[in-house]
Amino acid sequence: MVDIIRPNNLNYNFKKETPEINKPDNLNYNFTSNVSSEQTAGAGTYAAALATEVAIAESVKFGATAVGGPIGYVLGGLAGGAAGSVAAQRLINPDGEISIGRVIADSLINLVPGSKITKGAKTVKDVVKRTAGAGGAIGVGGVVVEKGFDEGRLPTIEELSTAGLTSAALGGSLGFTGARFNKIYNRIGGMTPAQIDTLLDPRTSPDVIKNVLQDVDINDVKKIGSALMRLQKEYNSNYEKTFAGDAIKRLKVNFLDDKKLALDLQQQSGGGQFVNPKGLFKVDGDEKDYYLESVLREAITAKQLEGYIKFYKETNDIAIDIGKRAGIDASGSDINFDVNQYLRAKHSIKYNKENASSFGEKIGKKRNEYTTVFEERDVINKRTGKPIINPATGKPYRENVKVRKYRSVDGASGMSTEKAKDIVRTFEQKGLQNTYKVIIDRKKFLSEQILETAKRGGLISDSLYKELREKYPDYVPLNRVMPEDFSDINTTSFLQEVRGTGIKSAKGSERNVVDLDQNLMDNLTAMTIKANANIANQKFLKMIESPENINVAGDILKINKQAGVRFKGAGPNEDPSTLLTIYDKGEKTLLKFKDQDLAMTFKGMPRTELSFLPKLAYTIARGYTSLRAQVLTRYNVLEFPFSNKIRDMQETIINNAAKFGVKKASSAVNPLNLNKSAMKIIAKKNLGKPASNAEEQRLYDLHDQFKKDGGSTGGLALYSRDDVRTQIEKISKDQFKGGLKQFGQKINKFVDEYNEVFEDSSRFAAYVQGIESGKTRKQAALAARNASFDPTRQGRKGQLLRAGYLFANPAIQGTRNIFRSFIQKPKLFYGLMGGLITEEFIRHQYNKSVDENYIEKLQTRTGGNYRTNKNFVIVTGVNDDGTLKYVNMPTAYPLIPFKVVANKIAQAISGDLDLEETPDYALEVAQETIDAYNPVGGSLIPTPLREPLALAFNKDGLGRPIRPERLENTILHSSDNVFDHTAETYGGELAMALADTLRTAYGIDTSPENMIYLYELAAGGPGETFERIATVVSKLYKGEKLNINEVPLARKFIGESYEQKVELRNKETLRVLEEIEKDAGSDSAKNGRIARNIIKKVLQAPKEERGKVLNNLIFENKGDINKSVLDKIKQGLQDHERGINPTDRRIKNLPIKSRADFIVKELENKSLDEIRKMINDYRRKKIITDDVIRELRNNEDFQNLFLRKTEWYQWNFYQC
Repeated sequence: MVDIIRPNNLNYNFKKETPEINKPDNLNYNFTSNVSSEQTAGAGTYAAALATEVAIAESVKFGATAVGGPIGYVLGGLAGGAAGSVAAQRLINPDGEISIGRVIADSLINLVPGSKITKGAKTVKDVVKRTAGAGGAIGVGGVVVEKGFDEGRLPTIEELSTAGLTSAALGGSLGFTGARFNKIYNRIGGMTPAQIDTLLDPRTSPDVIKNVLQDVDINDVKKIGSALMRLQKEYNSNYEKTFAGDAIKRLKVNFLDDKKLALDLQQQSGGGQFVNPKGLFKVDGDEKDYYLESVLREAITAKQLEGYIKFYKETNDIAIDIGKRAGIDASGSDINFDVNQYLRAKHSIKYNKENASSFGEKIGKKRNEYTTVFEERDVINKRTGKPIINPATGKPYRENVKVRKYRSVDGASGMSTEKAKDIVRTFEQKGLQNTYKVIIDRKKFLSEQILETAKRGGLISDSLYKELREKYPDYVPLNRVMPEDFSDINTTSFLQEVRGTGIKSAKGSERNVVDLDQNLMDNLTAMTIKANANIANQKFLKMIESPENINVAGDILKINKQAGVRFKGAGPNEDPSTLLTIYDKGEKTLLKFKDQDLAMTFKGMPRTELSFLPKLAYTIARGYTSLRAQVLTRYNVLEFPFSNKIRDMQETIINNAAKFGVKKASSAVNPLNLNKSAMKIIAKKNLGKPASNAEEQRLYDLHDQFKKDGGSTGGLALYSRDDVRTQIEKISKDQFKGGLKQFGQKINKFVDEYNEVFEDSSRFAAYVQGIESGKTRKQAALAARNASFDPTRQGRKGQLLRAGYLFANPAIQGTRNIFRSFIQKPKLFYGLMGGLITEEFIRHQYNKSVDENYIEKLQTRTGGNYRTNKNFVIVTGVNDDGTLKYVNMPTAYPLIPFKVVANKIAQAISGDLDLEETPDYALEVAQETIDAYNPVGGSLIPTPLREPLALAFNKDGLGRPIRPERLENTILHSSDNVFDHTAETYGGELAMALADTLRTAYGIDTSPENMIYLYELAAGGPGETFERIATVVSKLYKGEKLNINEVPLARKFIGESYEQKVELRNKETLRVLEEIEKDAGSDSAKNGRIARNIIKKVLQAPKEERGKVLNNLIFENKGDINKSVLDKIKQGLQDHERGINPTDRRIKNLPIKSRADFIVKELENKSLDEIRKMINDYRRKKIITDDVIRELRNNEDFQNLFLRKTEWYQWNFYQC
């Protein structure tokens, strides 16, 4: 232990002064011990603890500072440091005692800016040595970048003062005066946590305490610890109310999960997949699990609507086939029209009869046509609205009242009864009811589903359902053509509240009826969306009305004394945005939330509420990012699915392990388990192949069930009425499309089914695991949705984020799933880190055995570790030229930071980590963390702007240069600004040829790299694949050597390092060389600056005094004068005498031939006199030299100039 220098200059060496203290377990405890309990913990455990400590400490400090300024910084720093310390200690040793010494140390260290972010190099080395047998670790709590804090000791009072922290501010935060805190802290500042814990141990000798603390009472040290523990408890209890807590909650709701506030209300969801002990409501089953139902609702709705569209398309195809039969000769559209007219006419006959009176009243009121009669009615009390009772008879008083009578009017359906009967008669006389029976039955089925769905969703009662079925046996919807500004609620599944059932009293209308097929699908779509939304809200109602929850429902809802949480109506002054409408067996109920924001979570809200111009910008941006995403993923069928599946499997294993255990999670993705392979089952089904055996048939059925239950996120993305309309219109137009368009549709169908094999297989495997583990169908579906990235889940601002940034939502949701799994099952994280460290250590040792310098050889051309950080790389051999052969497996994006940390630990254990470069390693880990978890990528500029502007910044989406940076500032044609390796590819050859043509033929000078970038931007994955295939074919045809890195798909898993001849120097040599190069560059710049300053002053002096001034300036600056400076001064003065300006210097720096070419172009448009002057001027300035003259003699363009005929020309060039 290093002696600690106290303010009174007394040295306290604990090793000499302090006796050993015998602990109950007979462990000799010594003040000099550097080993803490966390240093003996496993790597995974400590990594989790460290991450937790840093996250809490920094976030609380930030939040408190934002609210309270400097005072908030101190309080937040202390509270956050203490809270993080306690949380980390609990993770490492859940049943152990809290180290007050460490709490004090971590709290005070957290006040030093940046102290929690980068770990001390010395500690890394020590911990690795001590814990190598246990799997390694990163460091100890409270370790900071400053060298003096490497062992987690407290900062001294002087170090705190240097950070701008006064004794008054610190003491005031902990309940002490500034002077008293200064006195106490002067005695403990610089101690380690272990030393403070020993002082606080009741078994420590009072003499030892007195010897160390002198005139400070040990109770004062205890009070500091107590005050910090109180602060961390206040933080934990009030976190949600703090600025940081509220800000994080807002971020989660807006960008992570728009149902987050609803989930926070429940103590669990999905059978324990989400657990929240602080939740307000208990949930004991799926029937009361609102969050479960609301998450699955959209996928369930989409699958149902997809089924209806498939059914409709089959019906349309049947109509086309019937039309082709002999003797019919009708198009599918004609048959559909006749059937629709027939169905409408059959319904109109009954509809007109039932609604003639109401329709007549409607028409009469509109036209003011009626008759007046008297009717005897009850006398009504105007105040109560009830009949007035005659006491003598006990019956209501009666009176004659004048009323209006309207005549009955035919045609309420929009079609007269006579016309309807005529249509039915003609249709049936032709026997078409038999010919088209299958089409009629299928359309009637769709019509019947409207009422069936309304009943299933609780939107109508059983009695009303029965009444409507009996009243309108031939029912078909008769929606009318409405004005463009008419809007219908619940036509999109983003809205979660059902404000109207869609079942209205029939009155008839004069408006034209919309096409029957559109009516059918519009009504069925809207009713399906409404029913599923209402089912979810019914489960919320069941949850809050359950006996175990009703007593706390008043915390979020207004209570009705008569009906509990249910209200029948709203007051005139009540805010509609706090009211949630729910239908229970057809009866309308209102819930009244106390908080508007919480109400909106249940009501749902359009995910884009924008005015015209922002909405236009959003639409364009969303279209751009959507198209880019498709060309990079959906249509990139050769490379993306395979590499993405490997990443997806890693995430799935972790997420499923948190739910079902590691063994089951691993078996689901075991490539040897082909009989249960989810990919195999989905592929066979999509190819239309029947099941081979009973087990396959079981999985076939489970796959259908998986989709029906909302476990899949694939399909047509049908979330609104407009989505369905678009599909219906496509189906209706299909029969008129040419062969090419139909071929394109088949290609799209193949691509989607192909991608489904990769995208849905992990989810389906999770669903099967859930079912086989005893979970309910919906719980298994939720597990499937959370197995990997869920594209349907997003925050309230998710649509805007997705429009602005490519792949933003996958980054957010994928990270969320992984971290949620780690939080729910900490042991899973410990096991992962331990496994990663072991794997990285073994692989590092193997790769080193193949080539000691494999890390450097596998670096990118710019020296980065992209390949080894983002892949699991195994070196398989060394080529004759020193390059490496390797195979690699992509790493799941959320796991990359953990893999990089594990790799650095593995290198440290192996003795291959240069601890002097620890800040560089920390920066590398930080950069990989940002890359993995940052939803906006490497820039805050939105994708639709960033990608087109990338050419101006010369950076692609991954931050790599588009054009060679070394040539950017070089004077040359842009068409020559190209990478060396570009010419080796087929696409590169084409781009270079095109760039030359553009420059020479059209005067457009651009780099071939720009063309390649724009091509890859537009063509995406398919374009790059085509280019690589063309390169492979071209090289094979020419007999050129083919690098495995150029082969599509194979390059993702097999490769060779870049350089053809590898020359490696150790890092120290390169570092020294770089420093010398920097020094040389700095010296040259400094010499030039000194010379220019002296020249400037000399030229400002009178001409006759310049020599004297020059000598004086050289003497005054003799310390900076050297040969280089003198040469620059001499050259500068000579240039001034000759009149040489900066342009002349640029001309002189041109090569001889280029200088001659420049002179010829300058001479072309000048007169003879101007040419003489220019030639003489250039000769005097030595721009034209003998070598330039010889080059001009051989220049054909120069020879053709009229100047060669002159006597002057001959004298100047042939006689010299």
